[in-house]
Amino acid sequence: MYRRPSRTPSLLVGGLAVVVALLLGIWLGGHPGNLPQPLRKTLVGGDDVQLMREGLDTIDQIYYRKVDRATLVDKGLAGAVASLHD
Repeated sequence: MYRRPSRTPSLLVGGLAVVVALLLGIWLGGHPGNLPQPLRKTLVGGDDVQLMREGLDTIDQIYYRKVDRATLVDKGLAGAVASLHD
């Protein structure tokens, strides 16, 4: 009589691989500096982009009036260009 092999070991290994991948993804999400440079640029953006987003988020959360984000970015860039005195 032929006995079919148990699928339990392969399910266990697959489940463990999923858990490890999930934990690794969570850890890398909290530590984007540990990602390789091409992945970090693609997934997170540069440090300047991150800093700009944080600044815009802070203004959006704390400022007493509602500020249009696009206008704020446009005026910020205009100010940066004007500071070049060129």
